[in-house]
Amino acid sequence: MKNLTRILSLIILISFLASCAAPSETLDTGTHDTRTPGTVALDAVNPSPLPTETLSATITPELVQPALGHNLSAENAKTMVVEGGTWVVKNADGLVTAIWYSTAGEWVYNMENIKTTYGIVGWPEKLPIELTRESHPECFVRAPHEESLNLTDGNGVAYPDGFVEETSDGYNVFVARFVSSFNLTSDSGSIVCAQVEAGPDKALIIPLFMPNLPNDTMPVRSYKLINNDPIQREAIGLRNPQVWEIIRKLSPGQQFIFTFSKKEPLDAFFAAMKNPSGFSGQTLTVPSRIIYYGWGFPERFFTP
Repeated sequence: MKNLTRILSLIILISFLASCAAPSETLDTGTHDTRTPGTVALDAVNPSPLPTETLSATITPELVQPALGHNLSAENAKTMVVEGGTWVVKNADGLVTAIWYSTAGEWVYNMENIKTTYGIVGWPEKLPIELTRESHPECFVRAPHEESLNLTDGNGVAYPDGFVEETSDGYNVFVARFVSSFNLTSDSGSIVCAQVEAGPDKALIIPLFMPNLPNDTMPVRSYKLINNDPIQREAIGLRNPQVWEIIRKLSPGQQFIFTFSKKEPLDAFFAAMKNPSGFSGQTLTVPSRIIYYGWGFPERFFTP
């Protein structure tokens, strides 16, 4: 009995000593939580880049006005504003009359919205006519400027309306456009209305008198234009009926040349061509008409 009591006492002692031993350590895996007690860990976040406009404001530079003027009158150029990234000119009705093409460095005109001012170079002397928009509206129509109607130089570049050269025998050579013609009531002849552009909204009407001489055998000053070029011309002796035959074939806007002596009193005519901005419409009427002149047509109008 005493032995059993000793054994139970030994078991109780061993259990007591085991409960007082140091706690066992676990293996260090190398992972440590360095957080301050009581805090919550935040996941690493890569912030999204801010929109470009918030980083640096993008400023679109204002378009600089073209150095080349549009040469339109105040009536056709009430305002000039930027639309669609380019400059446009508008008339008093708000319709676009011109658009600036920076790549080509030029203005392109919308002729449908442009009102043209006309001047008249001389009046047929001693002829019973009144050349006004009301009496002969067919002459007050802006001539077309289609490529097929242009005279061209040796490189194929179109000639502008107006002065070309002075000949060695004292004549001026001008490029004009055919518009229309009408018979005089007196049956003394007819008027051919030629037109020379003096600006995008300005044109000079040149009334050329042609006598009605159906049996005329006298040659008139006339030229055949070789290669469609006024400089390459061949003098030929057309008669009056032959000139009329060619004129009847001309389309409105077809360029031709006419020549006249430097002695013609046409200072106002030349002034208007050199300074279109000073053009003043129908006040430009030279007291004396162009009397002695000649014709020059592209060779395609001549039949063998």
